[in-house]
Amino acid sequence: MLVNSKAIVLRTIKYSDSTLIVDAYTEQGGRRGFLVRIPKTRKASVKNVLFSPMAILNIEWNEHGTSKLTRIKAVQPANIYSDIPFSPAKMAITMFLAEFLSASLRAPMPDRNIFNFIFTSLQWLDNEKGNCANFHIVFLVHLSTYLGLEPNIENCSKTSYFDMENGCFTPFRPATPHAIEPHEARHLPLIMRLKFTTASRIPFTRAQRTRILQAITEYYSIHIPDFPTLKSPEILHELFS
Repeated sequence: MLVNSKAIVLRTIKYSDSTLIVDAYTEQGGRRGFLVRIPKTRKASVKNVLFSPMAILNIEWNEHGTSKLTRIKAVQPANIYSDIPFSPAKMAITMFLAEFLSASLRAPMPDRNIFNFIFTSLQWLDNEKGNCANFHIVFLVHLSTYLGLEPNIENCSKTSYFDMENGCFTPFRPATPHAIEPHEARHLPLIMRLKFTTASRIPFTRAQRTRILQAITEYYSIHIPDFPTLKSPEILHELFS
């Protein structure tokens, strides 16, 4: 069966001198692995640059249902970014998101709500002309809802702890090392309500932004088995200091 779908590139691996393995999240097929031949001629329409992290493509392939890696029949850009490739800050954000999504999107079945959320978020980032230092925080907070991991922020008070394992507030210190102290936990409802359009109004310091990202990453690592240690957050820390 021939499938034509939008796809968001998560990562690429060099398979040979002329072939890439492309790990992508597709609208029609969910998380997929593709084999892509990269011709070495100058006139070739398929080039490495097409498969940059978080690039949005139209991909066509034959669905056989047995192979883990599928050969791409045709590929072309579905959306050409106007600003992300020329902004070091936005490039760092997309690299981080690609790594984070590679670690967190585990379900093989397609989910159009997740795909559309990622797609529209990337479009917003590309078009945004103001401060985007908090974009990745808002993205990860909202992603938790689509993955069924949204924290329960009821019963929050100035003296409540946030139990990261159970995803809820508690008046007593949880019997687990994965808990957020009250002086930090009380800010969680505000963070959960942030939107892309309003996030820049919250002037987080470098230390606050770093701590928030650490807590969010820890939360995901608790609820997603074998969640790896990410390499890209340090770049964000340096850029948005």
